[in-house]
Amino acid sequence: MNNHVVRQATAGDAAPILDLRERSILALCTDDYTDDQIAAWMGKRLASEYRQYIEKSPFFVSTLGDKVTGYAAYNPNLQELLAVYVDPDFVRQGAATSLVNAILSDARSRGVDSLWLDASLTAVPFYEAAGFTPMRETTHVFGGVQLECLRMETIV
Repeated sequence: MNNHVVRQATAGDAAPILDLRERSILALCTDDYTDDQIAAWMGKRLASEYRQYIEKSPFFVSTLGDKVTGYAAYNPNLQELLAVYVDPDFVRQGAATSLVNAILSDARSRGVDSLWLDASLTAVPFYEAAGFTPMRETTHVFGGVQLECLRMETIV
């Protein structure tokens, strides 16, 4: 049962978001990427960076009680889904689906007709189940290290 509440992120969510992102990558992505790729992907992020993202982009968090269980953000101008991360303790409990639904609803309200993303190999099955279509293989580069991804797209 999905009891996750999705809301707009606030500046106070920045530190929990940063912690959640790091734990999610470490817990969920090590089967698909090398230690060097994981280290580059994690990088040196600061909570202040997330506060800036929260102010600039549509940015949502899912919560159970007062705990942040996931987050998602997108850029409506580029029609790009920027991130969907879930706390590893709450995987397959509806947080990511709730977040994607909130993004799609917000995008529709802004007149966005489709969204694309470069999905991590780990997340491809989730996005396929959420209605995204694979388009082509691509890469993200973090600190000079390439991570294989799959460009995916959905109609909003």
